Amino acid sequence: MLGLAKAATLKQGGGSASGQAYRYLRAYFDLSASGYDEAYLREIEYIDSSSTSYPTQVMTNNAAPAPLVASGNTGGNYYRLFDKSTTVNAVGGTGTWNTRFIQLDLGVEEFVAAGGHIKVFANLPGGTLELRKVEASNSGSFSGEEQVLFDGTKSLVSGDNTQNFA
Repeated sequence: MLGLAKAATLKQGGGSASGQAYRYLRAYFDLSASGYDEAYLREIEYIDSSSTSYPTQVMTNNAAPAPLVASGNTGGNYYRLFDKSTTVNAVGGTGTWNTRFIQLDLGVEEFVAAGGHIKVFANLPGGTLELRKVEASNSGSFSGEEQVLFDGTKSLVSGDNTQNFA
């Protein structure tokens, strides 16, 4: 059943998150427990310790307004997850959980993860979706230089889900 986080831990990888500003934010999702090949999200927000929500602008397509870029490998119009509305976007695909991600490029190093959190607004009519990992990077390569902000299993429920970074 959906509900509380299971074995959620904060891990440091690639250095300390304290005071470091990041450009790229990537969240990994797992559908394997659902028996479905897709689930639905309405919105993703990254919120820093001063309660600033990122992106700070409303996205109108995957690359607008500049310098914002929403991307991923789950299919769809990723910007809808950052348009500050209730538009639903599917998260799906095949493969293991660490291949299903949604990424936000802020265009500049501005998100300070220490003391922040991710908020995921989900619409899950009968499916199960888990947040498995959140990473931050300044290069965008996510090939060992990234900072792991969350690494665990956070079962998402329909509505508002929050996972703290530190």
